[in-house]
Amino acid sequence: MNLKNNLVMGIITKTYGVKGWVKIYSYTTPICNIIDYSRLWILEIKGKNIYFKVKHIYLVNRFILVQLNGIKTREKAKAIIGSLIKLPNKILPKLPKGEYYWYQLEKLNVFNKEKKYIGKVNYIFVTGANDVLVVNNKKNSKEYLLPTSVINNVDIIKGIIIVN
Repeated sequence: MNLKNNLVMGIITKTYGVKGWVKIYSYTTPICNIIDYSRLWILEIKGKNIYFKVKHIYLVNRFILVQLNGIKTREKAKAIIGSLIKLPNKILPKLPKGEYYWYQLEKLNVFNKEKKYIGKVNYIFVTGANDVLVVNNKKNSKEYLLPTSVINNVDIIKGIIIVN
């Protein structure tokens, strides 16, 4: 498995009980989507990627409880707190033409229709009305917030987004 093509799907936040269970914070939308993905997780622990099989995973109220194979005590669970949960991006379903996952848009260069450089997508966040691209321009030290509704064209191969 190519470790360079992994998506960060969440983070282990704290222990739960004495039998190695942990609480996680999911970066998926909605948060329960992480339950439907692969049962083989890659945890980034102190800069190293280590594979763990998910033994049990449950949505309880507004948080997710997980028990991983090999983590049977509270002490072992404490050792993985703060670990990023990664999954290979190939597990994601294919999207229809013209739709993209956020990770595909991050780091792309953004231009307006007149081919003027605006900046590079740093990250994306959700508002009530639109998802918003946070675009940084290092040349003029400016940050732009662009709703995804202004996207005219995306070319993943060329690494560019054209906006109105």
